[in-house]
Amino acid sequence: VKQEVRRAVGTTTRQESLQHSAWQLSAQWNLTGEDEGYRAPAPKRPYVVGGPGWGLLEIAARVASLAIDPDAFAGAANSYANPAGSVSKATAWTLGLNWGLTQNFKLMADYEQTSFAGGAANGADAPTEKVLISRFQFQY
Repeated sequence: VKQEVRRAVGTTTRQESLQHSAWQLSAQWNLTGEDEGYRAPAPKRPYVVGGPGWGLLEIAARVASLAIDPDAFAGAANSYANPAGSVSKATAWTLGLNWGLTQNFKLMADYEQTSFAGGAANGADAPTEKVLISRFQFQY
């Protein structure tokens, strides 16, 4: 993405065009054999208490990266971003497990880890973030 930025410090105004980049790659696989498409797949054998169906079981993975234009940090005290408080790059990976009991009810659990370049005092890297997220989804 291209971003036009401007910063005024005293009587000096600095203006520049910054170019940031990002990408992501994701994949998912239905362990129970349902076909993927643009809509959420319906379980072939919905879960029923005491019944034979397990519902839909799906695993998912994602990796993503964001890189900030190095010119955002140039200019010392007149820079657009403070390297001691702003990261210059973030890379994340995620693993997820989804269980669709029925077409209308789904349980999801994801683990994501993000590592950073920069963003801490003295040029150090900000600490890695780790998060476990769960979601219960009901649709009608």
